[in-house]
Amino acid sequence: MLELTTVTARYGRRTALDQVTLTLTPGITALVGPNGAGKSTLMRIATTLQRPSSGTLHLDGHPLISRADNLRARERIGFLPQDFKSDPRFSVTEHVTYQAWLRGVPRMAWDSAVREAVGRVNLEDRADDRMGRLSGGMRQRAGIAGAIVGNPDILILDEPTVGLDPSQRIEFRATLTSLDSTSILLSTHLIEDVSATAERIIILNEGQIVHDGPTSALQEQGVESAGVSRLEDAYISTLRPSVADA
Repeated sequence: MLELTTVTARYGRRTALDQVTLTLTPGITALVGPNGAGKSTLMRIATTLQRPSSGTLHLDGHPLISRADNLRARERIGFLPQDFKSDPRFSVTEHVTYQAWLRGVPRMAWDSAVREAVGRVNLEDRADDRMGRLSGGMRQRAGIAGAIVGNPDILILDEPTVGLDPSQRIEFRATLTSLDSTSILLSTHLIEDVSATAERIIILNEGQIVHDGPTSALQEQGVESAGVSRLEDAYISTLRPSVADA
């Protein structure tokens, strides 16, 4: 269980996160919000890659304070950043193996763990291809494989379906829902991905959590109209209640 308590992040005079508190538990939690809401900052802090300006992180009740604490935590956290990059000379297998090494997956388990992760994103037939020669969608799938290799306890994915076509997004959703013992934080702008996978939805706006609860409960608050689902309507209303009431 990962906990963020009154976490604040500042860049100069700008506050990206303002007193954010949340607990990540097993299952899929969607993190949504407009551009600039602070989602990527929250995810970098949750993965210990960025220190908050104030506030604390705990993993299973243990505070993450020192560099050693953070390194141990990273062994249990799989992460796909929004600006995911890889050495273009790496093959898919080499990329995923490198991610396994970074996370401390035992060396004797690399082969089986890498094969499993590559298979889950349906890249077995491209496992020896260089990352630089893959299409954008295939590179994104390889990035997802690197994040899930070794079955981390916690999985943090920042816009993971960027570059995926509709059929690949459906496969990705199936992969996510199969990780039933993992605590997953999924950032996305695609509300249909939220409704198809996430039991819980957190809405972040201007650095603050403005909603945190079951996806089904939020969906019930919305009204379906032409081109807008009930969940999308409820999401928009949460961000801009004055518009919804107009």
